[in-house]
Amino acid sequence: MVAERIPELNEHWRVFDAVVEYARQLVGPDGTEELGYVMNGQIGVCDFTPNNPRARAINIIAEQWLVVTLGDAGGRWELNYTDEQLSLGRKIIAAAVAGRVEERQAFGRSRVTVTFEDGETLSETGYNGCASLFVPQLGWTRWGALTRYEPYRGENVG
Repeated sequence: MVAERIPELNEHWRVFDAVVEYARQLVGPDGTEELGYVMNGQIGVCDFTPNNPRARAINIIAEQWLVVTLGDAGGRWELNYTDEQLSLGRKIIAAAVAGRVEERQAFGRSRVTVTFEDGETLSETGYNGCASLFVPQLGWTRWGALTRYEPYRGENVG
C-alpha cells in the first residue's frame, strides 16, 4: 500500500477520513488500525482489528462507493458519499464496536445483521462463489450457524 492518495477524489477522502476518525475514536485502545492506499492512491483501505477475538473486525474502503464491511460474505454495505449515508456508515461501525452484530452462515453464504442503538436492525446478505448460487438451502437464515459477536471491549480482554 502507498501512503499517498490522488487529490481528484478530495470529496471522497473527506467522507472516508470522517468515517475512519469516527471508528478510530470508538475503537480506541481496544483494537488496532491499518490504513493505506492502493491503485496508485485511488482507493483507501482501513482495517480495524479488535483485541477481543470474539468481536467483529471492521473494514472501510473508499472507492467508487464508501464500503463498510463486517462479514466474510455478507455484511458489505456500499454507501454513497452523502451525509445521510455517512450517518448510516457510522451507525454500522458503532454497532460493531458495541457488539451488536450477528452473522448467520451456511454453504457459501452469510447474512450479517446489525442492531443500532435505537433497536432498528439492518441486514446484508452475501455469497461466496457461483457454486453457492446453484445449491439451494431453503431456510438457511433460520438453521444456519449463528455467531453473536461481542463488543470490542470484552470483559476478559486485557
